[in-house]
Amino acid sequence: MKPYTNPFVVGKVVTGKAFADRKSLLKELLLDVSSGQNIILFGPRRIGKTSLVSELLKVAKSQHHMSTIYIDLLKYDSIEQIAGQIFQQLAGTIDKAVELARSVIKGVSLRLDETRLELILPSDEDLLARVFSYLESKSSDQRKLVVVFDEFQEIEIISPDKIRMLRAVIQHHKNVSYIFTGSKQRLIQFFTSNKHPFYKFGKLLHIEKPNKEEMIDFIKENFTNTGMEITDNEAATIVNSTLNLPYFTQMLAHEVWNRAIMHETKTITHKLIHTAVSTINQRLQVEHESLWSSLTKNQRTACKILAAQQNPYQQKILKKYNISQSSLQQAINSLLEKQIIWKQNGKMEFLDPFFWKWIKFQFHI
Repeated sequence: MKPYTNPFVVGKVVTGKAFADRKSLLKELLLDVSSGQNIILFGPRRIGKTSLVSELLKVAKSQHHMSTIYIDLLKYDSIEQIAGQIFQQLAGTIDKAVELARSVIKGVSLRLDETRLELILPSDEDLLARVFSYLESKSSDQRKLVVVFDEFQEIEIISPDKIRMLRAVIQHHKNVSYIFTGSKQRLIQFFTSNKHPFYKFGKLLHIEKPNKEEMIDFIKENFTNTGMEITDNEAATIVNSTLNLPYFTQMLAHEVWNRAIMHETKTITHKLIHTAVSTINQRLQVEHESLWSSLTKNQRTACKILAAQQNPYQQKILKKYNISQSSLQQAINSLLEKQIIWKQNGKMEFLDPFFWKWIKFQFHI
C-alpha cells in the first residue's frame, strides 16, 4: 500500500483538513466577528471548542485579513503575563514585542526563563486599561481584531479584582470582537447572572454535537483520500459507536485506520471497527476503573440506570435499583456537574462513550 499519514488526530487541536466540519457554525461565527460581535462559546470538555476557535482564527486571518489573538487563561498566573502574551502575539517576535510594549507601558523588561526569553511587565493599576485601549486603537473597519479568551472563568482566580475594570474598558470597542470560551457552569453564570459585570456581554452559543451526516462524510472522505474503502454503513458505525462526540469519533477512526494498515487491508469492515473498539476499551480500562472508584454509591447507581438508556424515574427502575427519586436526581445533578454526562435532546448521555460501554460490559446492562 502507498504510505500515508493517519488523517485522524487525537488529543490535539485540529484545523484544516483534520477539522471535522461545522460549516454552518463556522460561517455564523465569521459573520459575527466581522461585525464586531462579542461571543460566548460554552460546552462540555472534548466537544471541540478549541479546535473550532482555532479554525475560526485561521480562516479569519487568512481569508478575511483580520488580526487574531488567542489566550488560554489556564496557562497564566497574572494579568501581567496575559498582557505580555498579547504583545508577543501582536508583534510576532520577542524583540518587537518589547519595543511594542515599551511604546505603551513604562518599565518593560526581559527575563531569561529556563530556555526562553519572557516579557516582564510592571504591576500597574492601569495595565489592563492601557493594553486593551491599545488593541482598540490599532484596529479599524479595514483591519478588525479577534481576541479569544479560552477558559475565561479562570479570570476569577487570576485577578478577581480586575473583572469589573476589564468589562468597563472593552465594552465600548467597535472593531475588536471578544470570544470567551469554557466548559464549566461558572462560565455560563458569568454572562447570565445580573450580578456579574459581564452580564449579557455577548451572544451565547452552546456547542452541540456536529451534524451527523457531515461527520459521516468527514470519516468517509478521510479514509478514501488515504487509499481505503469504506461504505456509508461502516462510517455511520464509527460515528454511532462514539455517540457523535468529535474527540472520540477521531479516536476511533484513528484506531480503525491504524488497524487497517497493520492488517494490510484497504477495506474497512464492521469486524475491523469492532476490533478497534475493543482495543480502545482495553487501553482505557485503568482510567475507567479509577473514575468509577471516585464515584459515590448513588452516582454509580445513576450511571447504571443511564447506561441502560431507560427513563430513570420510572417506579420499577427506582425499585429495581433501590434508590429514591430525590437521591437519584441529586446523583444525576452531580454527574452533570462532574461532566460525566450531559443533556442532549431532553435525555442524559455519557460524555465518554467508552466509559458508557465499560459500564454496560462490567454490569451486563
